[in-house]
Amino acid sequence: MINLKDDEIKEFLFYNKLWVKEDDQRGIKTEINKIKKNSAHIDYCWIYLDDEKVGVVRIRKGSFFRFGLKPDIQREHIPFILEIIIKDVNIWRPKKLEAFVHEDYKTYLLDRGFKEEYSRLMMELDPRLQKHPPELNGWNIESLNWRRVNKIAELFQDAYSNSIDELIGMFNPTYSKYILSVIKKGEFGKVNKEFSYFVKQDKEYVAGLICTEYQNELFLVIIGVKRAFQAKGLGKNLILKLIEDINKSEGFDKITLWVTFENTNARELYLKIGFNQVFRVYALSIDPNLI
Repeated sequence: MINLKDDEIKEFLFYNKLWVKEDDQRGIKTEINKIKKNSAHIDYCWIYLDDEKVGVVRIRKGSFFRFGLKPDIQREHIPFILEIIIKDVNIWRPKKLEAFVHEDYKTYLLDRGFKEEYSRLMMELDPRLQKHPPELNGWNIESLNWRRVNKIAELFQDAYSNSIDELIGMFNPTYSKYILSVIKKGEFGKVNKEFSYFVKQDKEYVAGLICTEYQNELFLVIIGVKRAFQAKGLGKNLILKLIEDINKSEGFDKITLWVTFENTNARELYLKIGFNQVFRVYALSIDPNLI
């Protein structure tokens, strides 16, 4: 899709909204800019069957993701379509061929010989149904200030150190500031400073969360508590504060977040607070020599 016009990109994004179940509901301008920015590194591909557009997929060297098909596609066509994608990705001769797919397509790839590495769970909550007050008395709460980016990066580096999220590369010291810069630029939606907080003690950030927004939905992009301050209820109470403040403002109907499924403590915390599981996206891989 290199050098495509905005209208052509809009068509691709329109069908992403229809067919890709894990597609992020970002603003159209943000998505167009992101595609233009990444078009040299990611192939934004249509899937055809008998000259009819029946699906979309994004292919990056050695991997594919955001794979979606028309709801009425016949199930017997799915292995055939996936096989074509796998062969296209394997042209890059990667050391490991990776796929990131909605749970609906997991079984097809396992049958093909892929192995599951981890999965990410989408969760959501209606803040209007939650009425538990936070317990943050005695803690100093500060709003998001990007001039404190070094302290913010230090907080999340410590919070995710030696965790499954560091292991799979969701957040690690190597590019923590880059991830924060991506959040700041709006690639996960417009940053909402009103609903992004940090707990401070002795000039040190010990816990915090950052939220972005799209229409009536608030996306909890990242949350973390320094290891020395974990098991004190800070993460839970930051989310309860978020819920309470949203209800006071009556500005958002839904809070969403992603959690690594294997991060049992975080996932169970969100369930206890009242988040519901929506779907899972699986990271699978295969040795290219087996294809």
